[in-house]
Amino acid sequence: MLILLIIFLLIAYLMINRVMEMPDEDDGSRPARKNTVNREFVRYPVFDGTEKKFYRHVKDFTVIDFETANKYPDSICSIGIAVVKNNKIAEQQHWYVKPPYGKYEFDNTPIHGIKYQDVESAPTFADYWPTLLPYISHQYVAAYNARFDIGCLEASLKRYNIPSPGYGVIDILQTARFEWSDFKNHKLITVAKSLNIPHDPHNALSDATAAATVLIIANNKKNHKAQIIYKFLSDNDIDKMEEIFKTGQQFFKKARDLASSITSTNVTDYTEVFRLLQNAINTSNEPEDKNAKLYRFYGELYEKCGNKPYAMSYYQVALSLDEKVGVKQKLNRMIKEYKNGK
Repeated sequence: MLILLIIFLLIAYLMINRVMEMPDEDDGSRPARKNTVNREFVRYPVFDGTEKKFYRHVKDFTVIDFETANKYPDSICSIGIAVVKNNKIAEQQHWYVKPPYGKYEFDNTPIHGIKYQDVESAPTFADYWPTLLPYISHQYVAAYNARFDIGCLEASLKRYNIPSPGYGVIDILQTARFEWSDFKNHKLITVAKSLNIPHDPHNALSDATAAATVLIIANNKKNHKAQIIYKFLSDNDIDKMEEIFKTGQQFFKKARDLASSITSTNVTDYTEVFRLLQNAINTSNEPEDKNAKLYRFYGELYEKCGNKPYAMSYYQVALSLDEKVGVKQKLNRMIKEYKNGK
């Protein structure tokens, strides 16, 4: 009998404690608890396999990094940008963004530390777009795991009915896998630590800066050629973007080929030819005798169009670079005629 009494008291004690530990009934002041189901990121399709691809040594590019409020790619809540010019970080920007989701859909705070209250009064992605556009349109846009960040970009553009601009995409994750295949993994945190790059994970600006530094190191130490995937660009636009990778002599040849198809003596009809020649000058690392031929060609075009002062000035530059360039007698004759008023 005593044993049964003890068992009864023990059961009563456990039941009382269970009741005391139960939470209060929901009075509507807080959201219902969400099921802790799989929150795998919803990927936005960005590459269909038909895009044009090239491998180039890219020294001018913009790295973007996005943090999202939840699993959806259009829930951007933070943007980081690192602009690289001539393989050096030239500009850094960071913005908080109000995503098109409410307070109770802000699930990724444990990942990046950004709370709904931090962005509640921030501009939306659409508000920022005029500021972002120059960093992206007809630029080389890089990201670490580009499928994620370019997916966020394109999903957000679609969300706000904004047309997608044309640009080239570089995935720095691919760069890391190719150049440092011996690393234990190629997460940005691992690669940054292995290369002694300062990095605060899941901070959009720090992620963008660290990713930019990875590609800079690859360029400096390994003369890396990154894969470029062109999106939303015509063949003509791609050709123009690709011009930065051409040498001076390639521009020169293109200029001569184009000029040979023009019979006009109106200098304005040679605008594109002059642009190509200027690109040839800007990118040339050729011996002086080859550059002399370039300046001679400049002079020949101006002479053809009847602009003798410009022609003579370019012939003089050509002669100063190479006295055997073949313009000495012509230049002397033109100078003499010019002095005589002919």
